[in-house]
Amino acid sequence: MTADMTAVPRTLAHILSSRFGVPEEEITADATLRGLDLDSLAIAELSLVLRDDLGVPCTDDEMRPQHTVGQLVQLLRSRGLSA
Repeated sequence: MTADMTAVPRTLAHILSSRFGVPEEEITADATLRGLDLDSLAIAELSLVLRDDLGVPCTDDEMRPQHTVGQLVQLLRSRGLSA
């Protein structure tokens, strides 16, 4: 994501990069989870990571391959994540 990231996008980018091997330069607000090579199993795992590490529960319906990183950031913010 850009150098001017706020805490939530930065946190998500770190998770995608460190846990799922997504190159940081590919993580943009418009990138889809599918475009980042996250299949349904990886998305389910991401959901668990968000719940366990950040305390943010997300259902399978809320995280689909066609959803963008930006949409996921908005979901996390709507659940109260600010850091």
